[in-house]
Formats: sequence, structure tokens, C-alpha cells
Amino acid sequence: MVIDLDGFDGAEQLYNAVDAVYRLKMSAKEAIELQTVGDLHRFIADKYRAKYTEGCLSFSVFYSLRRALMFVGVSRSAVKRNALLEIVMPLEDRIWTWATVQGEMGCKLPRLRYESEIENDIQMFGIFGLLLMFGGTGALAAQHGWPAFACVALGVFSYCVYTKLDSRDYIDRTLNLTMPSGFETIESAIETIVAWNYGNLALLTGKWNEKELFASLQTIISNVSELEPQQIEMQTRFAEVPYYE
Repeated sequence: MVIDLDGFDGAEQLYNAVDAVYRLKMSAKEAIELQTVGDLHRFIADKYRAKYTEGCLSFSVFYSLRRALMFVGVSRSAVKRNALLEIVMPLEDRIWTWATVQGEMGCKLPRLRYESEIENDIQMFGIFGLLLMFGGTGALAAQHGWPAFACVALGVFSYCVYTKLDSRDYIDRTLNLTMPSGFETIESAIETIVAWNYGNLALLTGKWNEKELFASLQTIISNVSELEPQQIEMQTRFAEVPYYE
């Protein structure tokens, strides 16, 4: 299996992710030497082995997530690894619960999802407002008077409505918000949180784990390539040696 990073842009995304997720800087020389996923895994593992002790981050995340959910009113007995987050976090309070859990855990969580058709309509409404504003401003500059002023006013109004519609507070009250990918159950949420917050969690707990590190890499690399996480193995090669500076 070969990972196609789509040239420099894909490679840059990968190295930026290594920087952001694992809190590691990589030199151009080090980057050029990374030809397989195993090479990247060893590079990160060697850095972590020198700073942290062997331990399980998933356990720490589970207890942290349970405390955060109990803080927002979820009963302790409801926080089970196979519990569906759609049930644990009721729709009516979901955006508040989501933001509060993120704050209590100190971890970065993705945004909640809502219907893509509605999202596209809202975005088009915002674009319509911007076009009216720019068109009306140009017409004013050409001294077209009140019609141009009305165009600008309508554009400003449309864009203000768009910003209201695009706010997550409004969306939470009017649309069917769903969990982000990887947050279907508490178990999958733990794996996703570990994957995207690995460096911060290692720094916070002083622990790291080779198996969890590889699972995190599978998630990160999958995000910048066309491969599914389970298709990514240690011996999986990059299509070409990525160049980085």
C-alpha cells in the first residue's frame, strides 16, 4: 500500500499535523528520511520515549470524559464505553453540553455536524449577501444613488442574517445536530480524542503508548490521504519522499 500525499501540499499538511498533534518540530533532513509510516512512528516514538513513561492514555481520557459528562448532569451509570453519545447528549442541550465537556476536559473537539443541505443553503445565503454588498458599493462609487444604497443595505441585512443562521446556538435549537465522525460511542470518542490530542495528553499525563501512537497516526494520515485508517500499516510507504522545510 502506498500513501499519496498529493505532492507538497499533502506533505505540508502531514508535517503541520505532526507539529500540532504531537507537539514536535521536524527538520528538513529528518523529514526527507521518512519513507514509511513506520519511519514516522519511530521518529515520534523516540522523542516520546525520552520524555515520558509507558502508560495508557485511553484510561486517562475515559475518566476525564466521565467526569466532564457527570459535570453536565449525565449519571455515572450512563457513561459506559458502548453508550451512544447521541443518547448521552440530548439534542436540546447538545451544543452547551459539547462546549462544556470540551472545556472541562481541556481537549480540542471537532464541531458538531448538521444537515449538509441546510449548511450549503446557509453558506449560499452568506455569499449572496456579500455579493450584494460589493455590487452595491461599486454602484455607489459609480454614483447610482438610492438603488445602489438599497442594494448595499439589503446585502448587509442578508449577511447579518447569515451570521445568525450560521451560529451554532441557532443551529442547535432549530436543526438536528449530530455527532462528528468518530464520536458515535464513548469508546470511539475516546479513541478519536486520543488521536487528535496525543501530544497534549502525553504532556499532561506524562505517559505515552506505542499502540495508541500508531492508532493516532493512522487517523492523522487518513485525514490527509485517501486511505482508510485500517489500510495504513507500518510498512505503508509514501508515494514519494516528502520534501519539507
